Amino acid sequence: MTEESAGPAPPATNLWKRLLPKFTFGVALAVTLGAAWIHLTFLRHAGGLWRDEVNSLGVANLPTLGDVWSHLQFDSFPILWLLVVRFLTALGLAGDQALRIDGFLVGLGIIGAVWLAARSFRHPAPVLGLALFALCPAVVCWGDSIRAYGSGVLLILVTTALLWRLVDVPSKRRTVLAAIFAVASVQCHYYNSMLLFGLGLGAAAVGLRRRSGRSVVLVLGVCAFAAATMLPYLAVFRNVGDWNMLVKADPFTFGVFWAKLKETLAPAGTWVIWAWGAFLALALAAGGLGLLAPKLLRLGDKQRDVSLFALVALLVGSAAYYGFLCVLGYPTQPWYYLALLAFTAVCGEAILAATFLSFPWLGSAGLMLAAVAAGFSLPRALPAADQRLTNVDLVVTALRPLAVKGDLVIVNPWYCGITFEHYNNLPADWVTLPPISFHQFHRYDLLKPQMMAADQTAPMQPVLQQIQSALQAGHRVYLVGGLEFLPPNQGLPVLPPAPGSQFGWSDFPYIRVWSMQAARFIQYHALQAQQIPVPAGEAHTVNGWENLPVLVVQGWHG
Repeated sequence: MTEESAGPAPPATNLWKRLLPKFTFGVALAVTLGAAWIHLTFLRHAGGLWRDEVNSLGVANLPTLGDVWSHLQFDSFPILWLLVVRFLTALGLAGDQALRIDGFLVGLGIIGAVWLAARSFRHPAPVLGLALFALCPAVVCWGDSIRAYGSGVLLILVTTALLWRLVDVPSKRRTVLAAIFAVASVQCHYYNSMLLFGLGLGAAAVGLRRRSGRSVVLVLGVCAFAAATMLPYLAVFRNVGDWNMLVKADPFTFGVFWAKLKETLAPAGTWVIWAWGAFLALALAAGGLGLLAPKLLRLGDKQRDVSLFALVALLVGSAAYYGFLCVLGYPTQPWYYLALLAFTAVCGEAILAATFLSFPWLGSAGLMLAAVAAGFSLPRALPAADQRLTNVDLVVTALRPLAVKGDLVIVNPWYCGITFEHYNNLPADWVTLPPISFHQFHRYDLLKPQMMAADQTAPMQPVLQQIQSALQAGHRVYLVGGLEFLPPNQGLPVLPPAPGSQFGWSDFPYIRVWSMQAARFIQYHALQAQQIPVPAGEAHTVNGWENLPVLVVQGWHG
């Protein structure tokens, strides 16, 4: 049954149908302003760079571009993001605040990209996408960080809009634009290759439905070209294989995947998880119904094509993304899921807007859901964005009037030494647990031999000797990150060389045992211990991934 054959709609229905897009636009604009305020809050309080950000800075600023390429294995992204960071450094914009402003602009760009995708699909405004995605605290904190996650989200959303425009009305100009952004998206973020695969098949499905061979060839050609640019990274993946067993976790299952998604969304409130589940289920149901029974939903050809494009892209892209995480096998964190959430929000809303366009009451329900979602999310997102990403720069500030030449600073665990090295200007010597000789970026390849040492007390001997020399000379030892102290009568655990223990190649148990060895030595030989307070500055909280306590010990007895 068509809308015309159903008879004329009541005047009130016609009036609301005309007003609904305006109300939708108004709510979306209000959510956009709220999201921008959250990004501004994070900009004001994010503070110094944390270790992952320093890692990118360290790799990007190696002496030559050849050095950057040969060390890509020590960062998490293809080369485009590192070239951007290198360019900002060359312009003198490598200071903390300048880089934070860059992250802020990327965050605003993500909001703009959500709008661009919505307008490309011809729906009034991305009200649901913004309410569920743009107000998510993880999106703001990690998307605005000086890593490629935010830029990757921005580029894949723009690519989504451009590929749809290309298959909708093919042209040379649209082909070139789509190719540029498709290449940029995969060169910024490895995961985007999986999402681009879904987009390519979604666009090809529309071309096949329209029986437009030209459209199919163009979109698949764009995606194939972008995929071909990733072939040089095969050597990078081979190099990573020499040491990445240290950071791999237990088999990545769907249960782990779902738990991590919930962890990513939880800061906005547990209800958001249910809202996302309902949103996704409704989008998939609507997409399936639009595909199988378009007349029931009164879909025109354009609406049907939008729904088909978004549904295939979402299903294929999400499955490929999950498969990539399974192959990767890393213990993923919230920032791993930003691109997937953005992609789901945009594709899901495209499906809903296309399939329910002829039903104003459903549009009203979606509008109310978005308004309620925004009302619940905003009060939670603002405090979550009011945090520093590290306190290591504040640790150095706190130690500056205290630490003198001859003192010793111990940073535990070793990977926090990346941040400490970046900010350190203290006259005291410093060392990590275990001692790693390089701190410009993470070097798990230097940790691996220490885990394989036949005598697992040997890696700590140089550190224990430095502690003894400092304390015997009347100097102080500052413990940045603390140590794991055991009761004096409890024996120290002993691990066999990796991977001979029950933990295999997992580095965390070895890091713990080394910390216990240093703690036991200090328990037996230091006379005094005191905690040094490190305020969080203007921020409400400090990111739990790098919020290091500081202890100072002094005195010696044999």
